[in-house]
Amino acid sequence: MALTQVSTDGVKNDAISHNKIPANAIQASELADNAVDTAAITNGAVTSDKIAADAVTTDKIADNAVTVNRINNGAVTEVKLGTGAVTAAKIGSGQVTAAKLANTSVTAGSYGSSTSIPTITVDAQGRITAASGNSVNTDLVGDTSPQLGGNLDTNGSGIIFKDNNAAFFGTGSDLKVYHDGSNNFIEARGVGDVTTFKTSNSSAADTGALAIRANGDTSRNDGVKALFGNSDDLQIYHDGSNSYIKDSGTGGLLLNSSGFDILNAADNEFMARFVENGGVSLYYDNAKKLETYTGGILVTGAVIVNDNERVRLGNQQDLDILHTGSDAFIENDTGDFYITNTGTNSDDIFIKAADNISLRVQGNESGVEIYGDGGVAIYHDGTNRLETASHGVTLPQAGDRIQFTATSGSPPQIYNAGSSSRDLRINIDNDHKYTLHQNGILYQEGANSSNGGAYTSPQPSYPIRAWLSFNDEDNITNGHGGISSVSDTGTGSFTINFSTSFPDDNYAMVATSGGAGGSRGDDTCITHGVTNPGTGSLGIRCRKFTDNNFTNSESAMFLFLR
Repeated sequence: MALTQVSTDGVKNDAISHNKIPANAIQASELADNAVDTAAITNGAVTSDKIAADAVTTDKIADNAVTVNRINNGAVTEVKLGTGAVTAAKIGSGQVTAAKLANTSVTAGSYGSSTSIPTITVDAQGRITAASGNSVNTDLVGDTSPQLGGNLDTNGSGIIFKDNNAAFFGTGSDLKVYHDGSNNFIEARGVGDVTTFKTSNSSAADTGALAIRANGDTSRNDGVKALFGNSDDLQIYHDGSNSYIKDSGTGGLLLNSSGFDILNAADNEFMARFVENGGVSLYYDNAKKLETYTGGILVTGAVIVNDNERVRLGNQQDLDILHTGSDAFIENDTGDFYITNTGTNSDDIFIKAADNISLRVQGNESGVEIYGDGGVAIYHDGTNRLETASHGVTLPQAGDRIQFTATSGSPPQIYNAGSSSRDLRINIDNDHKYTLHQNGILYQEGANSSNGGAYTSPQPSYPIRAWLSFNDEDNITNGHGGISSVSDTGTGSFTINFSTSFPDDNYAMVATSGGAGGSRGDDTCITHGVTNPGTGSLGIRCRKFTDNNFTNSESAMFLFLR
C-alpha cells in the first residue's frame, strides 16, 4: 500500500534514513513545503540517486537547511538543481566547499608567470571551463622586434637612453630623439616635413601648435605667441592681419647689430638702414630721403610740416618755424636773429614776395614797407620819412630834410621850407643858407660879411641863364652856355640866339667889350637895339666912344640873368 502522506510530526527523528527510502521514492510533489529540514535528515541520507532531477526547489528547502554535512560529496549536480534553486539565502555561510563541488574539465594548477600570460574561459554560471598559459619572451636584448601588448608603465622610474642611442617614432622611424654627448636633437627624418608640438590631444588642427619644418623653419598659427621673459615681457606673433613684436614688460626693446637693414616684403627695396659707427638712412620707395651724418642730417626732397605744427630749434626751442594755414612765421625768442650769406662761394640774398614786404621793429612798428607794383617807404620811429615813387624819391613829411655828414660844424641840409611848400631850402652850414623859391629865384642868407654875405634874412640871388664870350672882329665864339649860335649881321652888329627861350623879356644882360687897342674896340660900348629884348634872341650893337660909329669888338662878354 502506498504511503500517501507523511508529515514530520509522524516521523521519529532519524527514523527515515536513506537506506529506508528507495531510489526516487520521494518526489517533490509528495513533500509538503518545508517538510524536510535538517533535523529530519540523517547525515549523508540524501544522495544524488535519492533525489529526482529538479526535485529540490528553493521553496522545498528551508533557509540554511542545507549544510555541508547533509550533502554527500559530489551529490549536488547541475541536473539535480532546479534553475535558480540554490540561492545565497539557502546556503549557510561556508557550507559550499571544494569537496562539495563536482570536478570540471579544467586541469588544476597555476596559470601565468613572468614568462607566461594566462588565458581563462568562464561560462555563464561563473565556472572556469578552460585555462592555458601563453609564453612571453622577456629577453629584450635578444628579441629584435619586441612588442608591448599595452601601455608601458614606468612605475615611477625613468627610461634611460645612452649617448647616441635614440628613441624612434613612426612606422618608418620618421621621428628620432637622442643626445650625442654634447647636444640634444629632435630629428624629423621620414614622411612629412613638419614636427608639430601640440597643446591638446585633439586630432583636429591645434591652434596652439608649434611646428618645426624640415628646412628648420618654425611656424605658429595666427594669434599664437612666442613669449619670452618670466612675465611674458616680450611677445612675437601674427593675428591674421598684422605681425607684432610687442615689448610690454620690464625695460626696453634692444636690437643689437653692427648693421641693421629694414627691407620690403619682396626683399628687394630698402626702407631703413642702420650702420654701426655710421649713419641712419630712411627711404621712400627705395630712394634715400633722410640720412644722418657726423655734422647732422641730410634731407633729399621736401620737409612737410602740417599747419600749426612747429619746427623748433635750440636747446630751449627758441626758434620756431610754423604755418597757421593762412600765414607763415619764423619766431625767435632769445638773442639776435641773423640771416647771413658770407661763405666762400656766397653771393646775394634774395627776399621774394607775391605782393608786399614789411620790415617791422619794436614788435609791430613799421621800419621798411615795400609795396608790390608800388613804392618803398622808409620809416623813422614809426613815421614815414622817405618813399620811392614813379617820379623818383619823395620826402612825404613837410619840413623833412636830406642831411649830409660833415666832418665839422653843422651838416649840410636840403629840405622844403619857406613861405611856400614848394620852396627848397639848402643849408651849407649855419652861415651859408639858400632858399630856391618856387618862382625860380634863389635867396641867400648869411650871418656876416666874412663868409660872403651879411644878410640876416634871405635875400634873392638870380641865376645866370646864359653866357657868351665872342670875338666879333674875327667872328669867333670863344665859349658859351645856354647859347645856340651867334649871327654876324654887319660891322659892330651881331645876334645872340638862346638855346632855350626866356619865358618873357624880363631878364637882364651884363656885357663888356674890349680889345688890344686902336681899331680893335678897346674903347667900345655894347648896347642892344630894341626897347623890349626878344625872348629867343637878342641883337647886339658895338660902338666907339670917340665917334659913336659901329665897330667890331675884339672881345665881348655877356651874362644873362633871370
